[in-house]
Amino acid sequence: MSTIFRVVIISPTILSIRTYKLNLKSYKVNVNGCVLQGRCHLNASAMIKGMAGTCFKIVVLRRTAAVDDIAVKPIVQFPPTLEDSDMFSQYKGVRNIPVKKGQYGLGIMIIEGKHAEVGQGIFISDIQEGSAAEQAGLQVGDMILAVNMDCLLGSTYDEATSLLKKAEGVVTLTVCNPNQSKVAKEEEDRAKGIIPEAEPAPKEPEKPKEPEPPQDPKDCKIVTGRDTAIEFQKDKDKGIGFTIAGGSDTPLKGVFIVEVFPDGAAGKDGRLQAGDQILEMCNHKFKEMEHDQVHAAVLKASGTITMLVYRQEKGEEEIEVEIQKKSGKGAGLCLTGYKSGKGAYVSDLLPGGSALESGKICKGDRVVAVGGQDVREAPVEDIAVHLKVSNPVQLKLARFKSSKQ
Repeated sequence: MSTIFRVVIISPTILSIRTYKLNLKSYKVNVNGCVLQGRCHLNASAMIKGMAGTCFKIVVLRRTAAVDDIAVKPIVQFPPTLEDSDMFSQYKGVRNIPVKKGQYGLGIMIIEGKHAEVGQGIFISDIQEGSAAEQAGLQVGDMILAVNMDCLLGSTYDEATSLLKKAEGVVTLTVCNPNQSKVAKEEEDRAKGIIPEAEPAPKEPEKPKEPEPPQDPKDCKIVTGRDTAIEFQKDKDKGIGFTIAGGSDTPLKGVFIVEVFPDGAAGKDGRLQAGDQILEMCNHKFKEMEHDQVHAAVLKASGTITMLVYRQEKGEEEIEVEIQKKSGKGAGLCLTGYKSGKGAYVSDLLPGGSALESGKICKGDRVVAVGGQDVREAPVEDIAVHLKVSNPVQLKLARFKSSKQ
């Protein structure tokens, strides 16, 4: 038995279709010799995505009735939509939600996880209050099935993140909420005449709170426990006016403000304070940057300063350290006093010094006590004397802790 096959050769410069009369028993539908005949849609898609090279030889067999058998129906309109597609028919409560992506993104955090009802997928784990996502009606727990027309079924966290970052303007998210499947099942049972067991009458539901309007980053307050976007102006020939500690290469695992100078741009703006964690600044994601990169980015920033910050209610932890000085040498600590004249923090660790070799002290640590004596109100000169005359040096330090890594 013989039939007509089409061989499609695709490369960056050539798209050719050649028609051959071949023996059906000898040839099967394949891509680069990999047989796809009889495989399901997801299996075949995964195999094709995993093929290397830039040129693909595809052997296809065309049947007039085959369009009724394929998993993903052909596009019959442009722009295409997922409205009429049965790709997600196995999921309950599928909805398409358009979200207008702004300067600070969609306002969602995602995770790759597994749900008992729907299996593996990409889920929304958090939504920033007042964000575009919250106003559009997205919910924590929603499973993202597609971004615009790109299906996320079988995608990894990195693939999903890449799609969301690349999407611009109005982004259409196709989602379902697996937690609503129980409600859908009860409705289905009622339709079949199955009456569920009576449950205690629920209390009258509270009226849902209206979503807060987007905050103006020029004058909004920094709220504890919430990511807050702010912006202020920096004078051309002056610094921003704060010192920082931390970075991805430090034990702090975050970037924190150590001190805000009253006469700087940040001090005049009046919202930032010591302990605030800087998540982003002028389009730089500080969570992914080392200390030296962060420091360089802060120095280069000019004009309108945009920041995404997070403030904790209890943002410090206290640690105790004992340092044994080397013969004839100091502790190897450089201290800087606060502008107020009260207290000091570790501004540097000297190479070869006992403090650095201990591995227990970080730049930005605030000195709380030396040898059991509280020095939080003492000038930096007095703290330095306590360090000089003590051996071993017993320190109590306060360190910023990150909840946003």
